[in-house]
Amino acid sequence: MKSCLLTLNDAIVTGNFTVFHAKLSKPFRQQYSPEQLAEVFKSFAKKNIDYDVIASFPRPTIPRRRSMATASSW
Repeated sequence: MKSCLLTLNDAIVTGNFTVFHAKLSKPFRQQYSPEQLAEVFKSFAKKNIDYDVIASFPRPTIPRRRSMATASSW
């Protein structure tokens, strides 16, 4: 998720949506061109929205669930 948001941020900041487009799923790539994506996110660029701060966020950790074998020994 983090890399996707950073790729989107790069596209918004540079105005080049080709890399972001290439990383989308095939159905999205077929439906939207890089030019269409640029149009969709134009308001972000106009507002100088920069999500680069996301890069400094630590990776979230998800607690592991205990297996049934471990749980039965409680």
